[in-house]
Amino acid sequence: MNTTLFFKRAICSALLIGSFSQAQADVQVTLDEPDWSFSYRQSKGAHHSGRVNRDEGKFFNDVQPLLQKQDYKGVIQAYDTYQQEHESVSATLHEMMGQVFLSVKRNSDAKKHFELALTEDAASATSHRGLSMIYMLEENYPKARDHVVKAIELGVTDSQVYGQLGYLNLQLEKPRSAIGAYQNAMMLEPANGQWAQGLLFALIASDALPQASALVSEMLSEKPDSPRLWLQRSQIAMKGQDDLTAISSLETALTLGEKRPDNLTTLAKLHVKSGSPNRAVDLLSDNAATLLASNNDGAQTMLDIANWLAASQDWKNLSGLVTTLDKNSKRLSSENVASLNVMKANLAISNNQTSKAQDYLLSAIKSSPANGDALMTLAALLRKQNKDENAKMYYLRAEALPAYKERAMLGRAQVAINQKQYNDALGLLRQVYKSNPGRNDLLSNIQSLENIVKNAS
Repeated sequence: MNTTLFFKRAICSALLIGSFSQAQADVQVTLDEPDWSFSYRQSKGAHHSGRVNRDEGKFFNDVQPLLQKQDYKGVIQAYDTYQQEHESVSATLHEMMGQVFLSVKRNSDAKKHFELALTEDAASATSHRGLSMIYMLEENYPKARDHVVKAIELGVTDSQVYGQLGYLNLQLEKPRSAIGAYQNAMMLEPANGQWAQGLLFALIASDALPQASALVSEMLSEKPDSPRLWLQRSQIAMKGQDDLTAISSLETALTLGEKRPDNLTTLAKLHVKSGSPNRAVDLLSDNAATLLASNNDGAQTMLDIANWLAASQDWKNLSGLVTTLDKNSKRLSSENVASLNVMKANLAISNNQTSKAQDYLLSAIKSSPANGDALMTLAALLRKQNKDENAKMYYLRAEALPAYKERAMLGRAQVAINQKQYNDALGLLRQVYKSNPGRNDLLSNIQSLENIVKNAS
């Protein structure tokens, strides 16, 4: 489901038809993340022996050698000839031809035969199973589920049908229902690891965290080298706000080869949150090429963490991250380069290099005029230098940006106070408080300014 872990499109990978007398067909549908396979079999509990006339009986016997050789095209040619000579076809023959057409991926023809079989005999569990597979391939999960449920009602009770029902319930965002289906599949086929994997997905999606944690621990005892299981363990831990377990699980996944940008940035953020920013910076620096590749938010994550480091005055780690970004500046957009220059300016300010900081900020504003951080930082720098009119100009520019409007107005108010323009400062504070009544911290300042203005009049 983010995880933030999901299922991709189902792919029909194989179909095997054996002797028709065994009435069995295997269809494997493989799904990425992780790989799933569902076998389409005639269940003994749902065995259906429809009536066939003498001609159909002969046809079944004639095509047996073709079925055994998996010569499905030969079966189709024989059926075309048979159909031209006979006006009606039984449900049993439609069932078989549905399976044959499914084997050569002629799904529309297969669907037609299964539907015709159900028209003749609504209790054809084989046809319901076939249609469920076809609708899964079409990603029509509601219809696929309807046919799976009908097959179960008609007596199909194998692990595959319950596993398929669990998968469909997950696709339809019914994880609690999926739990029961996967538990049934595990009960019937405990050695099939994909049922445990499906159950784990369902438990996580339904927030049954203690059960999910117990299951993933059991699965890890059998497959300790599975990156996916460690990622799922971290997902469970994050849902339970257990950051330390989430971090240790993600770190283990990394040692096992996990390198996806999303997971790297998640781990870095967790390290920052838990108080180990140095490890976060090391992670980001070591994997900069991957994180700064196109089509991911690695650059933004790195800049967000840089902002946090600047706000925390962690100049050592900020310097390391800025150095990494600077080495990879060609991979950054113009907006990100501007943000990088703001970080350089913060470092320069921390070292009292005012002129250098101003150059970085002016460069940032030139390349990205709407960079609110650059405007606000430069305005504050100019204000501290008592360059009030210049500071006011940059505060006004920042004020035009909704995300920075309140902070910019407060900056202008401070400039007005510095210039002893108390009435202007009072008006600005009143505007801020009116638009944000939750800023009770402004009330004492407003009252002080009101007294100053009153005494001056």
